[in-house]
Amino acid sequence: MDRMNSSRRNHVGIEGIGLVELMVTILLLVSVVAAGLSYQYYTALAARSSDLHITACRVGMTLLEAWKAQGAGADFAPLEAIGSELVITDSASIEPPAALANVLGSYIITAARANYFVTLSYQDAADEPRLVNVTVAWAQRNCGQAAATDADKSFSWTTYEGY
Repeated sequence: MDRMNSSRRNHVGIEGIGLVELMVTILLLVSVVAAGLSYQYYTALAARSSDLHITACRVGMTLLEAWKAQGAGADFAPLEAIGSELVITDSASIEPPAALANVLGSYIITAARANYFVTLSYQDAADEPRLVNVTVAWAQRNCGQAAATDADKSFSWTTYEGY
């Protein structure tokens, strides 16, 4: 009898991991890994979106400031003013639409592996300095698009010539 009781005492309190506990643990681990990968994906997507927006703002401000620095005249040529810092080509269409009455020109600018569509416009006022405007459009989803009609994001800046 003593022998039986001693063997029972050795195994008291020791239990194995059951199938249910193992499945719950695996489910929790899979959920944590899936959530981590989803977070990483959306973080990368938001970073790319921010990078495109920041580049569009820099392109627009660079063109607007270069135009203002040259007196905001109707003879401004971004191809010569900016130089080789950006890849600029003339665009035959007026896309995106001009914000002011007189269109200086439309351009396609390639920067950061994306195409930005830029329209420069101006308007003369009687007693005020000339209004100058830059409108920039780009595609958030398809960065290498060939037409401005594919662009789904845009913004426009208007300022006075001397400011």
